[in-house]
Amino acid sequence: MRLWSLFQTLDINREGRLCVNDLAVGLRLLGLHRTEGELRKIVQAGDKDLDGQLDFEEFAHYLQDHEKKLRLVFKSLDKKNDGRIDAQEIMQSLRHLGVKISEQQAEKILRAWTRMVR
Repeated sequence: MRLWSLFQTLDINREGRLCVNDLAVGLRLLGLHRTEGELRKIVQAGDKDLDGQLDFEEFAHYLQDHEKKLRLVFKSLDKKNDGRIDAQEIMQSLRHLGVKISEQQAEKILRAWTRMVR
């Protein structure tokens, strides 16, 4: 039901399909701004029948797959298993990959990530 409601909100022209323009306008109405390139990538990633648009089934499949990937990334970063990610966990994860950053840099990453997710 949640995905259907979102789909209807984004389907500005009520055609039952979402194109890049529908996503741009609909997301702006929800307070989210994405570049045309980002929106094209979303449509291309979800467009199984290659018609340049997302029907509800394609849209729902794309979002469910995307949410699953985000949960896996979140879980891998949440070292304390407390349902939150802090700067120390970001530092630890990056250190594990051989990247050393300061706590200030980790805080900046966390703030940027928070803005992106909203």
